[in-house]
Amino acid sequence: MRYCRCLSASANCGNLYQPMIGIDMQNIRGFSLVELMVAMVLGLFLMGGVIAFISSQSRLENQTSAFSEIQENARLALNLLSEDIAQSGFYGDFTGINVNSSSPTVERFVGVVTPSPECVQSGGRNGTFPIGDGLKFRTLWAGHSVSGNSLLTSSCDSPNVGTDVLQIKRLIASEVVAGNEDANRFYGMTNFSRLILYRTPDTPTTADVPNGMRYEYQHHVYYIDDVTNDGITAPYLQRRNLIIVGGTPQMDLADGGLVPGIENIHFQFGIDSNGDGHPNGFVDTDDVTAEQWDSADVLGERIVAVRVFVLARSLEPDPTYMHEPITYQMGGRSIVIPETDRHRRLLLSTTVTLRNLL
Repeated sequence: MRYCRCLSASANCGNLYQPMIGIDMQNIRGFSLVELMVAMVLGLFLMGGVIAFISSQSRLENQTSAFSEIQENARLALNLLSEDIAQSGFYGDFTGINVNSSSPTVERFVGVVTPSPECVQSGGRNGTFPIGDGLKFRTLWAGHSVSGNSLLTSSCDSPNVGTDVLQIKRLIASEVVAGNEDANRFYGMTNFSRLILYRTPDTPTTADVPNGMRYEYQHHVYYIDDVTNDGITAPYLQRRNLIIVGGTPQMDLADGGLVPGIENIHFQFGIDSNGDGHPNGFVDTDDVTAEQWDSADVLGERIVAVRVFVLARSLEPDPTYMHEPITYQMGGRSIVIPETDRHRRLLLSTTVTLRNLL
């Protein structure tokens, strides 16, 4: 059977259909079942490849994002610690002098009282302010937290076991104009022979400290503790900061933690044992002697440099992350991560030269 078609729209199509030349419906057919199945299988293979590629790219993007976050947190923590340590011991013109002595004169004005909680290791020379007993006031101190000994006073926090605690007391190296002091901060006014710590409204004058300069007084305590944010519990770098709230001195805690994902911090201290200003060796936090903390001149030993180690990890585990047991060397301390742990980590370190004699 043949079909016909109209040859022209303008033609007389009385005989509407003409025979269609060269088309035989008996020779027109679709795909066979075998051909259709082969095409479907090939399509599935292609679709599977596309899905696998997209999934791989998604995992790679998530891994890259997670590692970038770990690196950013580690660098932030390292910078915060390093910059603070570099300025430790700064007391204006009074730098390098025992700020716990009675001569040259060190004085606390009315209102300069111990914060609550003080958040330091027990012992008069580790307190927030000098107590005037003549013994060396420790403007830089660190300790290692072990089970049953949190290093900090019981009214404060308990740092994670196996981590270090660092405290720094100093003046911020930016001069403050008299009358511009913040009522919620402490200050120090110094010259070569006198240091007066104060808070407003009781402020020293140039008659008390001739040619004196004013700086904000700062006490920081750094440590590691677990914090829960958005339902995720992870280790954080914490910092307590000396401020005045409602007229009461206290060691304020940064809301929500200071830097997330910081699992451990550790310090080594460079000891100058021959007086040339360069470290003759580095010792771990828990191996520094009391005499070295006090930079005892009689022994000729001073802390002149600090190595800072920061171990950061991802906030959440990655089920796809597989590894052999890993050992991170933080100075003389080894941190072993078992193969069952699925957190990604990054270890950074730096050495800080102290600018001021302790």
